[in-house]
Amino acid sequence: MALLVGSVVITVVIMPATLGAAAPSASLSIPDEWSGEWPAQLMEKEGNVPLGTLVWRAIRYEEGMALVGKNFGGRAFTGCPTDGNTRFFRGRYVQGGKLIACTRGADGTELVGRFDGNESFRSGGFTISITGRTPSFFIGDYVEDAGVTVDWCGVRTRIITLPDGPEGTVDFTAPTVVMRAAKARAGGLATLRFSVRDASLAVRVDLSVIAGGKALANLSLPAAKADGSLHTRTWRVPANARGKKLRVCAAALDRAGNVSARSCARLTVT
Repeated sequence: MALLVGSVVITVVIMPATLGAAAPSASLSIPDEWSGEWPAQLMEKEGNVPLGTLVWRAIRYEEGMALVGKNFGGRAFTGCPTDGNTRFFRGRYVQGGKLIACTRGADGTELVGRFDGNESFRSGGFTISITGRTPSFFIGDYVEDAGVTVDWCGVRTRIITLPDGPEGTVDFTAPTVVMRAAKARAGGLATLRFSVRDASLAVRVDLSVIAGGKALANLSLPAAKADGSLHTRTWRVPANARGKKLRVCAAALDRAGNVSARSCARLTVT
């Protein structure tokens, strides 16, 4: 009886792990080439246009597989290998919009996925590949669900890794940002003011100037002190902006990859 009970216990413990082991082990053999901070740009003939900061972080294989085939930003998340040879990532833009993606290929440098949209882009799908190193550089295409295709790129400025150890050693608290209202003249310089607080000494802050549902500018401060002091950034107001209802928004990214809520205020142009 004891042997029988022991064998049953062994069967119960081992069988489920055996049934699901092949895919996760294949996934873990793929290197993490994406976790980190990636300032991104839209590639146009007139020159690259900043899109803000993109943050990628690896997630568990099981968590990623649970999202395959599910609605993400209006359409299903598809395109992932079905043999377990893939690694999953969640991403987001600091100024708004979430992404889900998986790798294709043994080296982990190609990423395919979905974006749920923000002021700069409508929701859509993308395929990007790392084509350069030191620092890592990606390039690829983004296809809006409405059919518009654009090229975009980004450079990893910082790798984000969660430390080993007790949960309490990991920072899960997002920064807090407060954007101030501002006034400026059309064609002149607007002084954009904000403050930010975080446990980190310094954080990355992305600013967007928005008219209606369109981002007119995306600006960044790579290392703003997070002690609550006032920060400023200037922006040249277009000459045709007089009378338009503008707002300026700020969001912050800390060293552990936590993203703040976005804070917005009015920018009055006379």
